[in-house]
This record gives sequence, structure tokens and C-alpha cells, in this order.
Amino acid sequence: MIGFVSAVGTTPAILTAAAIVSVSWILAVMDPAEIVAALQNLPVRSYDDLAARSSAAPPQTHGLYAWWQSAGALPGVHGTPHPEDSGFELLYVGTAPKDATSKSNLRKRLGNHHRAAIGSSTFRLDLTAFLWQVQGWRPGWTDRPKLPDDDFAALADWQRKHLHVQWVEVPKPWDAEKAVVHAMQPPLNRDHNQRHPAYAKVGDARDGLRRAARRNPL
Repeated sequence: MIGFVSAVGTTPAILTAAAIVSVSWILAVMDPAEIVAALQNLPVRSYDDLAARSSAAPPQTHGLYAWWQSAGALPGVHGTPHPEDSGFELLYVGTAPKDATSKSNLRKRLGNHHRAAIGSSTFRLDLTAFLWQVQGWRPGWTDRPKLPDDDFAALADWQRKHLHVQWVEVPKPWDAEKAVVHAMQPPLNRDHNQRHPAYAKVGDARDGLRRAARRNPL
């Protein structure tokens, strides 16, 4: 038998192999509103749950995920308030994989947000774009922005202190991405989000980080 936690985080159930088909069908027909509810499900998960050896690591399956910040944590970015807990604000919604040709999954994608260099993770790049001046970090440039080791460690510490994540398994997450982004209004998303009030601010912050990094070749 197989243990399974439902997409909206209800009580864990033990499923027989015969029930797997039914579960797969339920996940396949989740509509955007159900996905949004799943991404808002409490309790949200911790940054350290994304560590490769964590017992709570994300599954190696397709899905969507949402990054929540402690309210007001990221300077200059007003996230969408959580509907049930005002202590959380939504920052970003992502898909894993981005399309049917990609081999990524929730564990790989969120692992990237947990440990990748800022030049290899758009999410971590955006965090850095709003944090580097406040934190006194010194971004440099290779063929892309990069943080020195001590500043890179400080970024991880900031994420650990201020960020939380939630995910939901969905067979074809790319089909739901646009509707979910429109419904949840995450400020750091650029795709499908051009009308968000933070859209220009995020672009300007990225450009400012890149300009500063280019002045410090590594």
C-alpha cells in the first residue's frame, strides 16, 4: 500500500494500488480554484524542507508551488496577503516542469530555489535584487550576476528566516499556470502578470542588480 497526502493537505490516507487510478484522475481534473486552495493550505512548509535529505522534501512529480514571505520581509515588495493568516504574503508561483518537454519536477525545481546560484535561479535573483543594497551585499559578474560566498550564505539565511513554501501535485501544471497566476497575483511573477502593480518595479530591480554586478567583474 502507498501513503498519500491529498492536494489540499487533508488527513493522510493509505491507498491500495487499486485506488491509485482514482487519485490520479482527481489530480488530473483539479481546476485552478482547487489548485489555488491547495497552494494556500496551512501549515506552509519551511525552507529547510527543501534540503535534499529532508524527510519532508518535495515529491519527484509535476506540480505547482507558491513561495510565501513573512509579511513585509522583502523590502519594497508588498505580497498578496494570505486569506487565512495575515502573517504570510505571497511572493511567487511557479510550475515544475515549465512544459511537457522539460524533465524537471517539484523536487528539482524547488531544490534549485534552495541552493542554486542567483544566476541560475530567477527566484533567488529577484530576492537578491531587492535585498542586496539593504543587506550590504557585493554582487559581482561572471557571465551573469553572482554573490560572494559569504553573501550567498546570507541569502540562504534570509530565506530560512523569512520564507515558506507550499506545493501541489498536478500532472500538467503548465496548463493551469496562467489562471493560477491571475487568481493569486504574486508580485515577483513576470509571465502572465504584466498588469500587476509590481511588474515594472521587479524589472527595474533586476536591471539595477545587473548593473551593479557588472561593475565588479569576478
